[in-house]
Amino acid sequence: MGSSVVVSTVGFLKGVLAASYFGTSEDVDSYFVALLLPDLATRFALSGFFTFVPLFAAERSRSAEAAWRAAGKMLTLWLALLSLVAVAGATFSRELLPLIARGFEGQQLQDTVLMCRILFLMTASVGIAEILALPLIAQRRFLSATASQVSFQVSSTAFLVTFHAWGISSLVWGMVFGGFVQLLAICIGLGKDRQHLRLDFDPRNPVVRRMVRLTVPTYVGNAGAQLNGIVNRGFASLLAAGAVSSIQYAYMLTEAPVTLLANSATRALFPFMSTQYAEGGRRARANVNRALFTIAVLFAPIALGTYLIATPLVQCLFERGTFDSRSTAMTAGALKFYAPSILALALSRLMVGAFSAQQDTATPMRAGLVRVAINALLCYALVSRMGHLGIALANTVAEFVKCVLLTALLWRTFPGDEAVAMFRPYLRLLPPLAGMALVVSVMKREFLIGMGSWPLDTLLLVAVVLAGALAYLGGLSLFCRQELDFYRDIIREHVRLPAGLGRLAPFRVRP
Repeated sequence: MGSSVVVSTVGFLKGVLAASYFGTSEDVDSYFVALLLPDLATRFALSGFFTFVPLFAAERSRSAEAAWRAAGKMLTLWLALLSLVAVAGATFSRELLPLIARGFEGQQLQDTVLMCRILFLMTASVGIAEILALPLIAQRRFLSATASQVSFQVSSTAFLVTFHAWGISSLVWGMVFGGFVQLLAICIGLGKDRQHLRLDFDPRNPVVRRMVRLTVPTYVGNAGAQLNGIVNRGFASLLAAGAVSSIQYAYMLTEAPVTLLANSATRALFPFMSTQYAEGGRRARANVNRALFTIAVLFAPIALGTYLIATPLVQCLFERGTFDSRSTAMTAGALKFYAPSILALALSRLMVGAFSAQQDTATPMRAGLVRVAINALLCYALVSRMGHLGIALANTVAEFVKCVLLTALLWRTFPGDEAVAMFRPYLRLLPPLAGMALVVSVMKREFLIGMGSWPLDTLLLVAVVLAGALAYLGGLSLFCRQELDFYRDIIREHVRLPAGLGRLAPFRVRP
């Protein structure tokens, strides 16, 4: 989880730097549209996480030799398919992009097509690296696997900082440079496993065929975010310059906490959930239930707080360089509509992992397709009235519909008594959230209206956030004491205090 957090943090910093260098201009709009197809192709490689790991674990229960033989066959087919997808995407980008960005034309469309084709070089290198990292993840060697992702973010960010005078090209070529650094890092990280991994093209192998059956719905489900991005940026391309980039910066702030915490937690928990579901469902169900409540405890206040402080947050993070007050107004407006979806995104990511651990990839796929359809319909209905704000609202409503669908379907896998108990603790979160909202609203009105000096504004914003967090924790201590005691016991059990400080521990492990 720690290395995944580093990946997300550096990636977020890169986004902040790009906003400072390039603002919400036509060039940035073109970049975000150009990234859609390469990102969709890269998602194909990332979908292997939810299919390769359970199959590798099943083969390894028989023998290590069988597991590595199956791994070679599965990864060979995956690499071949990735190559076809990347070549096809780069070849037909000139025909596909005008269908996505209907508002782009002339030189802007030509620049978008060129950037898209260059970014497919990133798709090839990052995709290969992610596929080769799967055996490491299946063996729970997370550090070796995620170190390559860290190298991608660090190297691409360094490239951007060094060559930002090139304009938007520095962001494009930085992604390509980072992709090849990541590929080099994963080749080094495989270490001795390179001698066990033998590529072998055998599409008729039973394990490979099982992988294909699991991968297709997983990819379609995982690609839902990218399909939503195509819909959102397609409608935004019809609006004034800056609409595409402003909704993307707002969504980046929405997705950042989910990527930092929920994605990394799901990635770390998934191999264990797969094993527990294979051994018997009750233990796995109990852990999934507790994990979902933990996600709600963490992300409900983040979603609420992001909505309450959207404008000062955007000002502190982005408003400098070419990112002016107009850019802030557009981005903060979209962020207010995106903010509630933070909770839905976090819960959905964990539930997708829970279904995939049971080798059920069709259910998340169907829920993802429903989300895409609802988002497209709402965008069509709202954009003419609300502009880019309608795109943000449509996305949030669609995310909550997907979350409710997954919750209902997951609820059906719980026996009656467990299903009823599953929802009881969530009601106790409402009073702490209400107290936090009151504190943040009052302090925002007193301290964050008419912000001027950047260092002072940042300190005031941090003070408001801390006050809201303390109010929320105080509410939890009153209404969710049992759950807090559990978390404290876990921390006390796994964090060893230095000698002589044990007597200062504020709590003890319960028997």
